[in-house]
Amino acid sequence: MGNLKENSISFNKKIVIKALAHDDANDLISAGFPFGNEPLNQPRIYRFLQAARFFPHTTKLVAYNVEEKRAIGFLCLVENTTSIYSIKFVFTDPRFRKMGVATRLLNFALLLAKKRGAKKVHLDVVSMDTPVIKFYEKLGFRIIGSILVGQGYLTKLPRLRVIRRTLVGQGYLTKFCGRSKKGQLISLQTRSKNSKELLYSIYQRCMNQKWTNFFELDSNNLINGFLQESHPLFFRDVLINNAANSFVLIFNVPLFSNANAELYSVSDEFFPSVLEELFHFLCKSGMAFVHITLFNIGDVRYSNWFKEKGFETFQFLSMGRKL
Repeated sequence: MGNLKENSISFNKKIVIKALAHDDANDLISAGFPFGNEPLNQPRIYRFLQAARFFPHTTKLVAYNVEEKRAIGFLCLVENTTSIYSIKFVFTDPRFRKMGVATRLLNFALLLAKKRGAKKVHLDVVSMDTPVIKFYEKLGFRIIGSILVGQGYLTKLPRLRVIRRTLVGQGYLTKFCGRSKKGQLISLQTRSKNSKELLYSIYQRCMNQKWTNFFELDSNNLINGFLQESHPLFFRDVLINNAANSFVLIFNVPLFSNANAELYSVSDEFFPSVLEELFHFLCKSGMAFVHITLFNIGDVRYSNWFKEKGFETFQFLSMGRKL
């Protein structure tokens, strides 16, 4: 992508859209960028895996104030597939809000995605933030589903998460996590056509029509994961509920003791028992940090379930638009 000269745009003489530079990250952090340092300054190993196409390709765009010589806005454009892109980490310096900075960043990202062949773009919005939802609706986005995310450490020794197998051992980790009382989940081999069709039938019952129409998933690509952001090589396991009404996809991050888990269920009532079993399974597998996503969740008590485990929780509405 280089310096984005062919795509750079000046919406007035003071502001230009360009690729993120090192100094820009410092400007954004000092302005209160709320997503932490990692989206701006990713670890070298992550950048290597991204360059090798194991992670989705991303383009980091900033709105740059030429007069003040500082970055005042940011977003990340992610290529999930050749036809579906996502927008993440949208931010404007508080001093420059309500001046059209975010609108122009987003319009530029949409044009860039379309130029690269994207047919659809999606993003997530904090579900209680009504003004932000209306802002995206004015840009042509529509609500397609709800998401609850819980993330945190499975052990009380987060500093040892990378080397815990050597210094701590799996058995000791399980003491922190507790033991499940019932075996709710069983492993499912996904090579057979019948297994794939079973997963897809549950998925179709879990997700609304707006969601399934937007992402166009089928029995062959479902195990690639939510929004197809997880590379197939990272795929770890499929666990299915004994009653065939819920299933979990698990992805392991290479070279880290981290896992992403996606939980789909036909009803909220099945989440508690499946979550307990999933929590135990991840502990037993030696995971230290996990990111668990629940789809179309309608009950706030599951936020409390995560909080009791010491996890952070985030509730989003997923929005999408066609290009």
